[in-house]
Amino acid sequence: MKKLKVRERSFKRLAFFSTLGGLLLMAVGLQQIFLPGGRFLVFLPLFVAGCALALLSVVVEPLREPGFTVTLYTREGCSLCEEAQAWLAAKKDEYDFALWLVDVDRDAAANARYSDWVPVATLGEEELFRLQADYPRLEARLRREADKRVRR
Repeated sequence: MKKLKVRERSFKRLAFFSTLGGLLLMAVGLQQIFLPGGRFLVFLPLFVAGCALALLSVVVEPLREPGFTVTLYTREGCSLCEEAQAWLAAKKDEYDFALWLVDVDRDAAANARYSDWVPVATLGEEELFRLQADYPRLEARLRREADKRVRR
């Protein structure tokens, strides 16, 4: 059976509200039996629908959200940019981060800020490197950022 994939935060909401809604439907269904002149034909569909709704999260698989985002400002045809991109792409899964690529020739704001300095990698507002990456130092910084998420 193929599972539906949903982001982690959305999965938590879906599981909570589907369980709550399912339990409410089951309670309404049970109420129908205990009312005078209990209606079994009303109870059964409500109870089954409640069970199905409560178990909805079983067929949904949560996708883990990346811990942080590294933005890499690049330019087409830049060998340093390609090297930095390949290195960061190789480390994405190990340190659980999202990699955003911004071409400075296509983004006016990025061009104004980083035009002559690519590649530039940033983590939030912090610059990780400009022009030439110091890969051991960069890896240590990525490890520290990944460790922050683990400790939370």
